Amino acid sequence: SVTSPSNLSRAARSLTSTCPHKNPAALDRANSKMSLSVLRPARASAARVSAACFRRALAGRSVTAAPPSLVAVGDALAALKEEVVTKLYPDHVLNQRQECDLELLMTGAFSPLSTFMTKPQYDSVLKHGRLPEGPAWPLPVTLDVSNETAEKLKKSKKLSLRDDEGRLLGVLTAEDMWKVDKAAEMRHLYEGQTEARGLDYLKHKSGDWCVGGHIQGAALPVHYSHRALRKSPKQLRQEFTNLQWEKIAAYHSTTVMTCPEQQSLIHTAQQAGVNLSIQGEVGTDPDYYVRVKCFNQMPPFPRNMSTFSLLPLAGRGAGVRDHALRCVVGRNNGCTHYIYGPREIASGNKRLYLEMFAKEIGIDLLPLQEMVCFLACPLLRYDGHLHR
Repeated sequence: SVTSPSNLSRAARSLTSTCPHKNPAALDRANSKMSLSVLRPARASAARVSAACFRRALAGRSVTAAPPSLVAVGDALAALKEEVVTKLYPDHVLNQRQECDLELLMTGAFSPLSTFMTKPQYDSVLKHGRLPEGPAWPLPVTLDVSNETAEKLKKSKKLSLRDDEGRLLGVLTAEDMWKVDKAAEMRHLYEGQTEARGLDYLKHKSGDWCVGGHIQGAALPVHYSHRALRKSPKQLRQEFTNLQWEKIAAYHSTTVMTCPEQQSLIHTAQQAGVNLSIQGEVGTDPDYYVRVKCFNQMPPFPRNMSTFSLLPLAGRGAGVRDHALRCVVGRNNGCTHYIYGPREIASGNKRLYLEMFAKEIGIDLLPLQEMVCFLACPLLRYDGHLHR
């Protein structure tokens, strides 16, 4: 489980309730005065302990609460690479969606999920919307492979995961392998939809077999552009701590942001009293750099209100389940709220599902308060609807 930043901030405030100052710098100045015998030694010692606890609580909110990374380092990484070379594990070149899933698994953005799903996990998520261990989970995260790779994996039991340039990203230890019932997955996830990204993937790109098991990370995927905008959950949490933010709302941008959308975000954040973590989904979008350029050319947000980062999340086009997955990622990134578009979840049942899911995983929902812009015209009248 991920500790809520707001809970830790309240704990930090309670630790300093006996101290006359709230921020670490002021506490340090108070301690320096105490050392000059302005206060009794015992009281000075108590204040120093209070200051240290406050700083540890603030640091812990963003660093220790972040999900663990699965990427090996040092001797473990060297041993893993040597193992791959000597034992000649079969290679699987990841497609774009699989590469995105692997990156989010290895950085901890998909916590509590840390592996590609096994058959029991897959079935439980499809039918019940939760993992067998108990936590709610909206969508399958599986590694599909071809028939040829599946035959090789039956003998080796391990699979080298590589990008399209041949770099080793990790090693999968196969714990389960099964033939996918694509019709059943379409029926459970897409509920009669005829056009969705996930449907196209299942019909034309997905392999016939799925493999689940433990992942040993060797390296994160290499990105050649906008590297400063690509941040792990640990880095985002540290950034929020440095900015001294307590309430952060995640907003996932999937298209070019417009000025009315920006004003709606600002209004929603100001009404709720939150800061904004705008995360551009760039998982399978080949032209995301256009969106980044447009965002940089927009009028600036109010000072100290927002941050912008890129998220390698490959959406499934599964409607409200996609929003539930974004809630999971937002919570792991250190956000306390998730902003969604009411038009995207118009059905009462879908909204109820998202509200129950968000409540269970510990994140609050905020509907985007959309703003309407129109030119003043004597021939038009507006009373909630536009009339001639």
